[in-house]
Amino acid sequence: MRALPDENLKYPVLITLEDGATGSGFFLNDSDQSLYLVTAKHVLFNPQSNLLWNELAKITSYADNNEITDPIIFRLDFSILSKTGCIIFDKKYDAVAVKITTGSVSKNGLKMGKLCDGVSKIQFPEGAKLLVAEKVMCKKFDDVLVANDAFIIGYPTSIGDKKVPQINYEQPLVRKGIVAGKNQEKRTIIIDCEVYYGNSGGIVIELEQLDYSTKRPWVIGLISELVPFSKKWTQNSGYSVVVPIEIVLDLLESKK
Repeated sequence: MRALPDENLKYPVLITLEDGATGSGFFLNDSDQSLYLVTAKHVLFNPQSNLLWNELAKITSYADNNEITDPIIFRLDFSILSKTGCIIFDKKYDAVAVKITTGSVSKNGLKMGKLCDGVSKIQFPEGAKLLVAEKVMCKKFDDVLVANDAFIIGYPTSIGDKKVPQINYEQPLVRKGIVAGKNQEKRTIIIDCEVYYGNSGGIVIELEQLDYSTKRPWVIGLISELVPFSKKWTQNSGYSVVVPIEIVLDLLESKK
């Protein structure tokens, strides 16, 4: 059996900005069943100026059915979404949520609600279902267990030789580590897992052993940054910083 359920592997969303820069993300249902795109704030905003890098982006995801190979694609106009209050972020943490639909998203994502202004559907193959993380799948910071297996799933588009590509840059990659520790002061999670440019915003899953034969995956956060080996960010220590998923859940609750 696979270590993670098949559907977990379809959570990642590839975010491609108008200038070609990329990041990772995932869909999350709010309690009112609206659909949000979750990613790291620095994927969409310049950390120095707090302005959007680009006004337009394409987001790509894949259906739960492996027989459907064509991706699901949406186009986002952030200039419209920001004016209508559909982009919410935390001033302290590297997290942002972009409202994609208003209500009526079913548990399996098959029935889409009304698309928000600034969101357009480019491609949605017949029979495809969006895979969406639910609040019941999320584990709070205090409950995250150090030393448990951790998986990151996203699009590290900066690795490999694009002239002679070893990977398909439009397909997500999985990486496994452990929950290495928790920074109680900063309320962030540290995982023993290397990340690269493109992984930012990607979903992080903890695998908890419930009993002798049962394991349960939990969404615990999103990738924010790598921990450098020295002051040079090019030297990767192999550890990474994760923003807890409850930061995003609190953001969504604050908008009600």
